[in-house]
Amino acid sequence: MLGKPPQVPARFESIDSFQTLYAILLSLRDFLYAAANGDLSKQVSFKGYVAVVLKTLQANLRHLTWQAKMIASGDFAQRMGFMGEFSQAFNTMVLQLDQTFKNVARKEAELRQVNEDLVKEITVRKQTEVALRKSERAYKRLAIIDPLTGLYNRRHFNQLAETEIRRALRYKPPLSVIMLDIDFFKHVNDTFGHTIGDKVLKLVAKTIISGANIVAIKRAFAICLLLLCQLLFVQDFHEEETEKLSNFLPPPQYWHHFENDEKNPQGCRCGCPIRG
Repeated sequence: MLGKPPQVPARFESIDSFQTLYAILLSLRDFLYAAANGDLSKQVSFKGYVAVVLKTLQANLRHLTWQAKMIASGDFAQRMGFMGEFSQAFNTMVLQLDQTFKNVARKEAELRQVNEDLVKEITVRKQTEVALRKSERAYKRLAIIDPLTGLYNRRHFNQLAETEIRRALRYKPPLSVIMLDIDFFKHVNDTFGHTIGDKVLKLVAKTIISGANIVAIKRAFAICLLLLCQLLFVQDFHEEETEKLSNFLPPPQYWHHFENDEKNPQGCRCGCPIRG
């Protein structure tokens, strides 16, 4: 903050030229002080060579301020050629900023591309993983399921049966095996054809599949059931308890009608000896 200027000595107050010089010096002091503090709005109130120089300096500083604002907004084409070494340093700085921003923009573009590629790769891998899991489940099912009846095949049933028998021997839960035989199945195939025979197999499988824990087809006309303790319907297969099985399994002599055609309803009998 500028202090109060000293008073003109009394002996010089009557000298007009001195008063003029004093006023010019005060104006110069105010102008330079304002410029030093970034205020370029001060006007030079006197004339002459010094005033021209100050006005030129003020104009250059105003232009420099405008250029700095343009650079801040992203315009790196600004160059200065009117302040000697300062201009060289300024121009070098602008070139370096321009190059730096271009490098940053290029790196950002590369990173965006890398991120997009990674997202695509992750998406493809997830899709591939889902497809592989789906395919794996399908192949596993094909390996253990009889395609006609939807029952376990003999190999998988033997594996499950071995596991359950070992568990039964260790923990003593009830475990029962039922062999269900479709009587005269060969006669059905020979008489009505294998298409009807396949329908019979699927019908029998559908009838009993909900009643046992593990159901498997042993051969073309025999189905094996493994009943685990979770059903809680038997401790042992005593005679009085066999009635409980009839709620969900075919009785020992089970006759089910199927339609060969509208005029010739046919039937199939299943023998179901029970062993606990």
